[in-house]
Amino acid sequence: MSIAVDEHLGVPAARTRRRGRPKQIWRRSVAADMKTVGLTWLETKRRTQDRVRWRRTVDALCPTTGT
Repeated sequence: MSIAVDEHLGVPAARTRRRGRPKQIWRRSVAADMKTVGLTWLETKRRTQDRVRWRRTVDALCPTTGT
């Protein structure tokens, strides 16, 4: 499989690291945000299946996104 497919499926890619600060990847960013509201990664994935519930979660984290 390609690296893009592996990453999409949640398989960490085997790459060499660059020097300096590690890049902030989307999954870590979302996991950190969900940790602030007390959700695990599995609970987050389940919550995304219900569009209304997911929107409420996102609005609670980022109140400026709502109109």
